[in-house]
Amino acid sequence: SEMQNNFLDFTKKERLDSGTMIVQADNGTIFYYKYSAPQRLYVKWNGREMDATLPGVSYDVGAHGNAFYVRTNNEIYKAVFTPADGMKITLLRGKLEDEEVYSEGLCEIVQDGKRFVYRVGDDSEIDFIDVSDPELEGLDMIGIHRRKAIFLAKISDCRRSVLKFRENAIVVACKFQRIYCCESSPFLYVVGNGNLYTINTDTMEFLPDLAIEHTTAAQTCLRDPASRSRFFVQPDEIWTVNGVGVHDGVITLSGRKGNDFYEMTAQLPKDYFEDTSNEELRKMGERIKELEADETQWAVERADLRLRIVKMEEMLREGKVGAFQSTKPFLEFDRLEKLSKPLVCIQLENGSLLYFDNAKPFELYTIIRGNPQNADLSPIEGEFDCAFKGTIGNHAYFRSVRGKVVKFYRATIDNDTIILEQINAMKTTEISLFHNQPLYFLELSKEWSVYKYHENHYDVEGDKFDISEINHLSKYDRQYHRGVLYLFRENSSATVERVNENVVKVEGPLLDVASFYAPPHSSYIYILNCDRHIILIMNTANLAVTQINYEPPIESDNHSIVGIHDGILTMTFDGILGRHLSTT
Repeated sequence: SEMQNNFLDFTKKERLDSGTMIVQADNGTIFYYKYSAPQRLYVKWNGREMDATLPGVSYDVGAHGNAFYVRTNNEIYKAVFTPADGMKITLLRGKLEDEEVYSEGLCEIVQDGKRFVYRVGDDSEIDFIDVSDPELEGLDMIGIHRRKAIFLAKISDCRRSVLKFRENAIVVACKFQRIYCCESSPFLYVVGNGNLYTINTDTMEFLPDLAIEHTTAAQTCLRDPASRSRFFVQPDEIWTVNGVGVHDGVITLSGRKGNDFYEMTAQLPKDYFEDTSNEELRKMGERIKELEADETQWAVERADLRLRIVKMEEMLREGKVGAFQSTKPFLEFDRLEKLSKPLVCIQLENGSLLYFDNAKPFELYTIIRGNPQNADLSPIEGEFDCAFKGTIGNHAYFRSVRGKVVKFYRATIDNDTIILEQINAMKTTEISLFHNQPLYFLELSKEWSVYKYHENHYDVEGDKFDISEINHLSKYDRQYHRGVLYLFRENSSATVERVNENVVKVEGPLLDVASFYAPPHSSYIYILNCDRHIILIMNTANLAVTQINYEPPIESDNHSIVGIHDGILTMTFDGILGRHLSTT
């Protein structure tokens, strides 16, 4: 239904269980979180309610991206829903020392007198925003949108304003109860004082207010979806908003009146949301063309394959080639070890295993002749966080960030002893970090210079890569491997393209939730999609890609590759019963 007289006409109003709030993810999934006992987290799908198993007493954190986050006292968990796999909840990380975790999925940490903010699912070492400006002190942070922190300036009247504060903050002045924002849309939706305030961050302007409650002199008017007639709420029956989401032009609110909770939806006017229908039609048209081209190509390849089979059969009869090798439909893991806690497992090139607890107090050890041997961690004493970032040869690399300084560390096993040492330190304002490789880079005039942790960009020249032909570079996962920069991105069609001598672009449908293992001592890059239980293996010599399915040894949601040594694959699997290490 359309807006009438600048108020939202709610066409759906359903009662929720007492003590239930709703949160909407970017993809439209609505998570129902019952915070009163007995606690419950679920979604509704095809008339069914699909639950996640909560890790004990939990506290809501909020949603961003396509996930919902909850926390216990010291741990943060991530819940994701897909129609194929249902609800999955996994341990994301431990709560950092001195970290404040707020509702709406927002986090704050103060280090060396500096104030940093980020979203709970972000990498706190890379995605933090420095909001140390004294002019922001005393303002409440209410959201993060497109690398900008959103602050609320409290007002006593109905005036409202929005101000872009430097490059990394927006200050909003209006009555406030709840905010919703999505990275794909320029709009901020703020609920307060019975109104929906909509801010276009491209123009930094408010759109005309929309009343959530159409108020007459004595009554508040809502619509009953069952009878399509209006009913009235007396002024003393106050409505408060506990959740908000916008998807495909429909706003969803959870309202509370006394002890009753309701889920309500209304259509937004066309200028109040990002209309993606034309873009979707364009993508569908392109996909149809791709499928038609694929069909033609498949016909050509099928004819060529028939000829090759005939030739191979002739060669087999003449004894010129061996028989075809059979392949297993999936990998089966034959060893399973439950870890005492969610340790980060690290495998060096020689097969040695290290175990790292990345929550304070940190712990790093290996097993020597059946006995644990702990590392001297004095080099990272006093650090708030320390994260493992990959291996090169028989060295494991770590980094810590405090304020605007990043420190790099290297661990080596020598004579049955782990030696941990700091190898470099730099300002975060000077460099950009690879997400999960011990590398950093500088960008200048569409050219990247890549360096290893121990290299100083003032003293040596890094490996250079021309990225001028790559559009939307930030949407790609990057992996450096043997002097070549590989860029990975999810796409409906699979392509491997050598952009230039040192840059390769890989796109495909299985790269949406992928993690990567790119050992420098191997010719292969391993791409793990744990949602589909698939490992893609790319031969960097000829850019051929092989797909292998695997079966997790336990019921688990989060999987990662630890290493591959002498043909043995080692992985970790996280489930409700803890983290397990397994090999095949």
